[in-house]
Amino acid sequence: MSTSWQTWFAQPWALWLLLLLPLLGILAAVAGWQRRRALLRLGGAFALQAMLAPRRWAGVCQRLLLTLGLFLLIVGVAGPQWGRDTQQVSSGRDLIVVLDLSRSMLAEQPSRQHFARLALLGLCDALKKRGGHRVALVVFAARPKLVLPLAQDYDLFREALHQQDAARLPEELLPGPEEPPSGTRIGAALRLAVANQDRDSAHQTAILLVSDGDDPADDQEWNEGVVAAVAHHLPIFTVGVGDPETPHKILYNDQPVRFQEKDITSKLQEGVLRQIAERTQGLYIAAHRLNLPPDSLYQTIFDHSAGTEMGVSKLPRYRQQYGWFFGVALALLTLATLIRLRRPEGGR
Repeated sequence: MSTSWQTWFAQPWALWLLLLLPLLGILAAVAGWQRRRALLRLGGAFALQAMLAPRRWAGVCQRLLLTLGLFLLIVGVAGPQWGRDTQQVSSGRDLIVVLDLSRSMLAEQPSRQHFARLALLGLCDALKKRGGHRVALVVFAARPKLVLPLAQDYDLFREALHQQDAARLPEELLPGPEEPPSGTRIGAALRLAVANQDRDSAHQTAILLVSDGDDPADDQEWNEGVVAAVAHHLPIFTVGVGDPETPHKILYNDQPVRFQEKDITSKLQEGVLRQIAERTQGLYIAAHRLNLPPDSLYQTIFDHSAGTEMGVSKLPRYRQQYGWFFGVALALLTLATLIRLRRPEGGR
């Protein structure tokens, strides 16, 4: 169906069912002809005509009512729509969560990973309580991975969060043989998040990056993700977890991670996370080593969105009119069943 049909009907494909009406008419005519032939075998033509002669006007009316009733029923199924609602309609938000699983997230005790998970579990509870929003999950270390696409399954999101562990990385998150040795590729993760937005959705989309911002390579690879987000007008909200003042050892299997016989240390790099948020019209949230209140992330993100009118859908919405078609179709089909086609005994 063309775009004009899609404007007037919510389900324009159903109009193809109208092609069945001529076929049903042919089948009814064949059935009537076969019935008359069978009756002629039972008695003389004049006797049968006197006993069972149809009321011609009644037959015509019944066929007309049936045809119109079925026609309107099919049009109703197609979802006729016209007239627009003038009020704005509040819509849900698409939120793509990007979670850092690099080894530096294991630093400090309790670990940065611990506080990141608590913050996101609180966000999950807030999303579930309010409903209407879709959430996705991207994790990354040396490479990114889409764990969950956009959906309103908050329980599945919660379960996926519990399964993510920087101490037990799947192979697809580790650097390949020809890739940079860095274990923190924020830019690649943000590009994957941008690629997994739903461009056909009326929902506004935002990205939530939870990380310590620490990339030993210090090659500003994160800038590639910022460029992709800006090109698609996606704000990035960044949550910084960890101690921004004192470097801490990274513990892996309860042992310090070492390089060239020295313990590797890490601290929260707030400068990187602030730049990512500012350049994409998002917001930086300094979680540090705090157990954020359950609604903290939700309120920060969606209050900011409301201030920029990103939480309201202004797309035109047509009024559905199928009820009128169904009502008239039911009335016509009911009238058709009440019409008597045969003369009563002794009638003329």
